[in-house]
Amino acid sequence: MHCEFSIFCVEVCPRKHATFLRPARNWMPSCEYRFIYGCIYVEMILLHIFKPSTYHWCESNNFVSKWTPPPDGWMMAHVDAAIFNDPPSIGMGVVIRDHFGKFISASCQKMYIAADPELDEAIAVRYAVVYAKDMNLQHVIVASDCLNVVRKIKAPEMDRSLVGPIIRDIKNLVTGTSFVFIHVPRGCNEAAHVIARLAHQSAGSMWSNDAPEPIQTILCNDLLN
Repeated sequence: MHCEFSIFCVEVCPRKHATFLRPARNWMPSCEYRFIYGCIYVEMILLHIFKPSTYHWCESNNFVSKWTPPPDGWMMAHVDAAIFNDPPSIGMGVVIRDHFGKFISASCQKMYIAADPELDEAIAVRYAVVYAKDMNLQHVIVASDCLNVVRKIKAPEMDRSLVGPIIRDIKNLVTGTSFVFIHVPRGCNEAAHVIARLAHQSAGSMWSNDAPEPIQTILCNDLLN
């Protein structure tokens, strides 16, 4: 069941601070995605009224280490976001593997939203959580290379930043489940990044059992290394 969609536009003077939120063309958002837009809409208005707009860049360790599979019985869901300029939008990518390193599934989606790295990564993590839950996966390690987002998800206190509504929704989604969130170096998250980039031309694509060609070599190298 889908909700009727409305385009949200937040315009703040001076005009250079205008921010636009809308989904990919021909994609009817679910109720939960409309919830995301609504929360961001309200939060951004409050932020612009009470304090100047700032960008929250993701901290990330560029150190390349060996990919480590999850424990026996667990799944590893690597997630990443990619930023596109024409038109302004983001791609979300998730790659799921089991404890043997075997490819299970991958998916990408696109959303038209002004670039804010931390917000984009948080939305991508939420996308991965929803995707894994839709697959009825029970024990999942969600791996992101955005250290700030992982820290905020793990933090017990309420997050009052721009990404706060998304962080709170992620926490609500995993309440009572066996989902764990970890930070990984970008070098260990390459497959998810490639899938996120594919969203620019192939938004809504899903793969199961057989990995898409662009990440096959990456997955093999992860096992060999």
